[in-house]
Amino acid sequence: MSNWEKVFYNQISAYIEKINQFLSTHYEVTRLGNYIKIVGGYAFKSSNYRNIGIPIIRISDFQNEKIVLDNVKYYEENQNLSKYKLFEGDIIIAMTGGTIGKLAIVQENLGKLYLNQRVGKFEVINHEKFVQEYVYWIARGVEERIKKLAWGGAQPNVSNKQIENMDFILPSKEIQSKIISFLNDLKNNKLKQNYYFDEKCEKYIINLQYNGINLNNIQIETSAQQSLLKQLKQTILQEAIEGKLTAKWRAKNPDIGTAKELLEQIKTEKEKLIKEKKIRPSKPLPPINEDEIPFDIPQNWEWCRLGDISFVGTGATPLTSEPKYYNGDINWITSSATGADFVTEAETKITELALKETNCQIYPIGTLVIAMYGQGKTRGQITELMIDSATNQACAAISIYLKDKALNQFIKKYFQKIYLEIRELASGGAQPNLNMQKVKDTMIALPPLEEQKEIVATIEKLFTLCNELESEINQNKTTVDNLMVTVLKESFEN
Repeated sequence: MSNWEKVFYNQISAYIEKINQFLSTHYEVTRLGNYIKIVGGYAFKSSNYRNIGIPIIRISDFQNEKIVLDNVKYYEENQNLSKYKLFEGDIIIAMTGGTIGKLAIVQENLGKLYLNQRVGKFEVINHEKFVQEYVYWIARGVEERIKKLAWGGAQPNVSNKQIENMDFILPSKEIQSKIISFLNDLKNNKLKQNYYFDEKCEKYIINLQYNGINLNNIQIETSAQQSLLKQLKQTILQEAIEGKLTAKWRAKNPDIGTAKELLEQIKTEKEKLIKEKKIRPSKPLPPINEDEIPFDIPQNWEWCRLGDISFVGTGATPLTSEPKYYNGDINWITSSATGADFVTEAETKITELALKETNCQIYPIGTLVIAMYGQGKTRGQITELMIDSATNQACAAISIYLKDKALNQFIKKYFQKIYLEIRELASGGAQPNLNMQKVKDTMIALPPLEEQKEIVATIEKLFTLCNELESEINQNKTTVDNLMVTVLKESFEN
């Protein structure tokens, strides 16, 4: 569908409303039900569905105003169901659910079709009063009103009678034909020079179309800018973890030490923690093979695994049916908390007893927490604790042995960059998951500590500029969206 058509269909209700305003000065307003009946479908039992037979047209079986038979259900032919048959040119409408109000016109050569319940068909009572195609534009005119009329909260519904009780205006067949020609030519961007039924009304609608096109083009450009900005942030992070972002800085600072020396410091700190019995000895991780290395790094950098430089732990979920485990004083978070850069508060608190009787443990401020579960955006997200907190089993807590803010922030930025790669490591069926071992085995391109500080500072500086630009783009988008609403609103009021 072209940009012109998209704008046309998005704004068609406003166009028809404007046409109806013009018609109201020449014709009487009446009930839709005086001329058109909404016929509902039959409540077919799913237990009686067949692999062959007559297709049953459900709400899910029409898209973009066409019948789609790809996933259709079938029913054996029954003479008693003849009144539920659909024919070429019939106009149907969804009367329930999230897509309530959507329309379809039955195409040719589809053969016999049955109409399912909660799908309504526009049936003309007096054909002498109508040009057949005008019924479609009437349906288009009530589409938005049906959405507003729908009741039922989570499952909106509209009844046959509610639609039939809507006001509408029926002009002469001559004017119907002219309106049809105007709307079709406008839809196809093939307007003639002369006016069709009313010059003033048509000019107003044409201006709405062009205004909509201009605003839509701005929206497209804004979306493109947002996409480019996301790509820019990813490029910055990629340049950072490859050492390219700080190449000039590194050349000016040749005496900053090496990552090999840093790894020795971390190893010493780990051994100290083991000796003090603050952590347990861990199994050696597999060595890094050359074919695992995804990119080249500077000479004074080193490849290592996350488990070589940090303790990686997880948590548990105390039995929710046990009140004694909840409403205590201990912060407890789930993987949903990883959507923010920092965790400053916990929605749930657990008790000391929960800590004692489950695998929960408290992780200190500065611990990085990565989500291991979830099909949506959650899996692979990383955050930082700004409060002491326990976690559930869907989180991996990363506590780096060497306590240094720059090292902590570098690892956090590193995981933000490899977010998609981390997600790819997940395994499982409907609910792919990471596991502790995969998190521990994650490869890190480790710079010397001083360079880490420079990398983090540079990223934050560049991201601040990006965020300022993003804020400006979002503000422009909001302005355009509001302007679009205002323009369409005025069309209903004028």
